[in-house]
Amino acid sequence: GCNGTSSFDLDVVDTVESPFDLVSDPNPICIGDTVRITINGRPNAIYSWATNNTNAGLKISNANHNLMIPEKAGIYKVMVSQKHEKCQIASEPAEFEIKVNTLPRVSLGRDTIICELDGGVTLKVADYPEVRWNTGYTGTEMYVENKGKYTVEVMDENGCENKDEITIKEFCCKIYHPNIINLNSYTGNDNFKISHSGCVISS
Repeated sequence: GCNGTSSFDLDVVDTVESPFDLVSDPNPICIGDTVRITINGRPNAIYSWATNNTNAGLKISNANHNLMIPEKAGIYKVMVSQKHEKCQIASEPAEFEIKVNTLPRVSLGRDTIICELDGGVTLKVADYPEVRWNTGYTGTEMYVENKGKYTVEVMDENGCENKDEITIKEFCCKIYHPNIINLNSYTGNDNFKISHSGCVISS
């Protein structure tokens, strides 16, 4: 005559919706960045990732997050679907566009040599929203008269950064010659003789 009852919850799955709310970090994306992509999807689902271009550098993952290391700038399509782990019910793939920006172009040229007798050299970069030299200068053109290593960092309107550096060495070839000759001198000043600072190669 004893009675007992028990109950439990049943999770009935009929459909699995496409993932939604894609978040990428960093944002915006610059070439050279390692991008973390996160999808807000169904808990404990298995995810299938794909892309329209192998240059996207999309990694293999079954989770709701993935890594992407783009090899080139451009717009990439990323497709992702989720499948219920127990029922093997899969969603339609959701498609997202991810834009990868190029880096700003900056070039100070090859390492060079200056001479204090000739003056310095002007270093130039293009006009970007942010320009920072290692000297503290923030302009697009900087006149340099001293030897050393000079570095410039720039940032474009997309927030992408790039930098370049140049080493400037100093070397002067100094030529010496007498302006008076004493033909009756016994001290050796009776010849017109040109000397130099060791920079002339003679045979």
